[in-house]
Amino acid sequence: MDQQGQLWYSIFADNQGGFTTAGFLGDQVLVNWQYKPYFNVRARRYRFRILNGSVSRYYAFALVVERNGGGGEFPGPNGSNVSYDRCRST
Repeated sequence: MDQQGQLWYSIFADNQGGFTTAGFLGDQVLVNWQYKPYFNVRARRYRFRILNGSVSRYYAFALVVERNGGGGEFPGPNGSNVSYDRCRST
């Protein structure tokens, strides 16, 4: 922060022209200014358009289907009795 309490970010590592990708790193990602957004959708095909507007983050995205029980490809949180399968594209 600067002296007025404003967040300050320099794109230069040493303020002499050396570019940096350090950015502001945190443990929460916002989507359209919302944390953990959720949207109910119908079972049909959708086109996703994703723009990584982050200064210093790289993302790996996956679409999954939640399954009741432990029979899915990926286990859910401990004690949740859910698991996840990858969405298959056709």
